[in-house]
Amino acid sequence: MSNNSKDKTSYYYVSDKEKIKLEPEPSVRLVKYKNGTPAARSTLSARTNEVLPVDGTLTHLKKYDAFIIKTDKDRSRPSTEISNELQEIVKAEDNIEFASIAYRQGQNNPDLMFTTKELVARFKDNISKEEIENLLSKYNIHIIKQEKWASNLFRLQAPAADGSNGPVALGNILMESGLCEYAKASFIRTRHIRTVTTEEKEIGDNYYRDQWHLEVTKTFDAWNISKGDPNIKICIADTGIEYAHREFIGKIVKGYDFEDDVADGNPKNDLDEDHGTACAGVAAAAGVKAAGAAPKCSLIAIRTPFRLGDADEAAMFFWAADKGSDIISCSWGPADGLGSVDPIPPETKDALKYCVTKGRNGKGCCIFWAAGNGNEKVDDDGYAACEYVMAIAASTNPKSDGSEVRSGYSDKGKALLICAPSNGGSKSILTADRIGSLGYNPRVSNKPDPA
Repeated sequence: MSNNSKDKTSYYYVSDKEKIKLEPEPSVRLVKYKNGTPAARSTLSARTNEVLPVDGTLTHLKKYDAFIIKTDKDRSRPSTEISNELQEIVKAEDNIEFASIAYRQGQNNPDLMFTTKELVARFKDNISKEEIENLLSKYNIHIIKQEKWASNLFRLQAPAADGSNGPVALGNILMESGLCEYAKASFIRTRHIRTVTTEEKEIGDNYYRDQWHLEVTKTFDAWNISKGDPNIKICIADTGIEYAHREFIGKIVKGYDFEDDVADGNPKNDLDEDHGTACAGVAAAAGVKAAGAAPKCSLIAIRTPFRLGDADEAAMFFWAADKGSDIISCSWGPADGLGSVDPIPPETKDALKYCVTKGRNGKGCCIFWAAGNGNEKVDDDGYAACEYVMAIAASTNPKSDGSEVRSGYSDKGKALLICAPSNGGSKSILTADRIGSLGYNPRVSNKPDPA
């Protein structure tokens, strides 16, 4: 195998040494300024301002205090040339911590992935700390920390964020040393919410009557045995749960925001953060107006950023298990409907394994994952098809003859465990929505909030 830098940044390894092809997107770059802001651009050279134009700034990744920048000036230049230029700029500019070009995971995937200096490596169990340190020192890679959810798993820092000294190339070199189970860049990826439309009801309607899914699943019958228990904690890893909602007051026992790194699992944005509250309602709304399947259970609220690094994603699941989650629910994943193969990051898979083997004091957490809304093979989705989760597809409300069918948008395949009621038929799911002018209903009708 060739050792040139182009080869080393055109792929990365996942499980069983499978190579995942990377497609560079050099017109989009990620940059982190040492003072945390691009405001002091007057100190930057004209060349730097041309390569990282301030008017091309798309968004701020708060979690990593880095900025996504786009420019259309360099379309004809090779990606390796642009990557090398960025690394030269980093060396020349005192105010820039790192810069890197964006990547796509194969040609059919529109989502961009970004790299910082961070990579992750899980060394084989028989490799000593001395052997690890000797290998890392050879490439000027530093240990950030050793993680707890898998043996010999380390977060590492590369000398650069891209190029031959970046985490993609060095991750491949570590993998090819034969000492690692896996080694790869901790890619910052986009997380797609798997949402469905909500049903709109006027204030005063009988909400239990409208929650047809509770009847279909015989939840009302199950309540004669149990409505759950406050000691059972359901973790909703999503856009956060609105603590002040009347269906959740006193039910949220722990929470964490993995973007702002604070112990607060509330949604933070007015728009685009409604999904977690709705999911929590389906699981455990108290029944003030709209009941969850287990209204007596407690909740753990996680606010997950829309863009999150692989190692941080894995750490999120470790946190959920470590904080006492009995059940973990995820309704997100790779983009739907593309027909692409999206492997789960190996560090996330290790964290899920930790949850189901070490969680609940060794009894294991139950992890439920939305199968996807792309009417495609769920087996190509590394998250939903992971052996440590239960993939849940969607079914419609019963027809006049009492039959239900798979919702037309729902994924299909061998990895599915069950189909559960959702929309796609003549009815939708009625659940808790965010308070007042927030939430789904104000944006889709003039009717009042249902719950």
